[in-house]
Amino acid sequence: MHAPRRRRFRVGDRYTRVLTVVGLGVVIGISGAVATGSPVREPSTPFPVAPRPGPVVRRPSHVPARPKRVVGQAGAACEGARPPSTYTGPVLTVDQALQYAYDAGFRTVSDLQAVVGIGQAESSLVTRTRRWHPEYGCRPTSDAIGVVGPASVWNTAHTQQMQSDRGVWQISTHFWPQFTDAQTDNPESAARAVWEISSHGADFGQWDTYPSPALSLAPSTETVQAFLATR
Repeated sequence: MHAPRRRRFRVGDRYTRVLTVVGLGVVIGISGAVATGSPVREPSTPFPVAPRPGPVVRRPSHVPARPKRVVGQAGAACEGARPPSTYTGPVLTVDQALQYAYDAGFRTVSDLQAVVGIGQAESSLVTRTRRWHPEYGCRPTSDAIGVVGPASVWNTAHTQQMQSDRGVWQISTHFWPQFTDAQTDNPESAARAVWEISSHGADFGQWDTYPSPALSLAPSTETVQAFLATR
């Protein structure tokens, strides 16, 4: 580091004195007349002094990163408060639900009770029901949408819809995207999807409503037996 140079002024000369507040980047100029011939030290820092950049804030290594949001292509996320479920389409009777389940492959009393009971608990047998799931974000833009729903289930650009559970048996777009809306909203193909998801009736644990309250809403043993007697 070089020593500051000395400069001598004569009486009556004008001078500007620069004070720099270190760390804040504040420059203060004070002008006045030289009253004596005393030397004035010039600071080694060139004038003017540029403000220093602020500190770089870094995330401590022990703080986990915030999880990424699932966003639509337009940049608006399908998230927020859960909108009310949407109920639309025909409502099945118990006999109709039993027939669709039977045609899909369910043939025992207990399996038929489980399938119809799950339908009752999930959607009240309304064929095009939607339960919206903002926590799973947006569906792909390529998905063919079967139920438009309210504006709140779309991203800002209205290009992607919120994930949902669909149809009588509420088959998830998030966990079971291989089933289209057209399939889940059609009780015939939806029942076949239930046959596949349940491993041919071996496991109904994929539905949170099974066994309760599904079995309490299932048709009675006598009703199912009477149905089977005509098949």
